[in-house]
Amino acid sequence: MEYVTLTFNPIQVISGQQMNLTCETSYCVPPANITWFKSSINFPFSSSTYHKSGDLVRTISSVIITVDKGDNGKLVYCIARNLDRKSVRSSTDALNVMCKYRQQR
Repeated sequence: MEYVTLTFNPIQVISGQQMNLTCETSYCVPPANITWFKSSINFPFSSSTYHKSGDLVRTISSVIITVDKGDNGKLVYCIARNLDRKSVRSSTDALNVMCKYRQQR
């Protein structure tokens, strides 16, 4: 396994809304196991899919999280492992959580 790519959708989110995170590995053998982290704390993910190309397999893991204002700036990343000692970490990105503006009367 050569790389792991982390993507967000949307990149910015308003507190209380959901954010979709996807972690995708390069093709490798055996298939990778994905572990998700938010500020160094492991959190469960919802699904993984596998795409074959010959003997190689690409793993794609997705998770939907609901964020709140306390998540702003927290670092999110994933780690893919496919051998006992072989692991690859994605880039680390900070969550950008905006708060709703409430007009006072």
